[in-house]
Amino acid sequence: MRKYVVLLTAFFLFKLNYAEAQPYGCLSNSTGLFYTVHNSGTNYGGAGLANPNAVYCLRPASSTCTITYLILFNSPGTLYSFGALPCPIDDYIPLLFITLAGLTAYRLRHQFPNSTFK
Repeated sequence: MRKYVVLLTAFFLFKLNYAEAQPYGCLSNSTGLFYTVHNSGTNYGGAGLANPNAVYCLRPASSTCTITYLILFNSPGTLYSFGALPCPIDDYIPLLFITLAGLTAYRLRHQFPNSTFK
């Protein structure tokens, strides 16, 4: 019974990790740079990241945003959520863990049949 409570608690803690607030950034339509410094509303600025797909898993937020350069210049962009969103490969980690744990338990159980491992 205790084993199931621990597994259930771990499962819910894992699922709650996805419930965090999603950070947003603005991808410039003209330069392709990704800006994550939020100024106000849908205005973004700061230093742009040249290849955001290599660092973040980006998901379109279907909205527009504005990038402000030196307070004087504005450039249109597209709003994206990033960071806390899992990349598609992350969805398979629990399945991999469960499979390896099951195979390990099976092997231990058959390799040491007289042990207390059950």
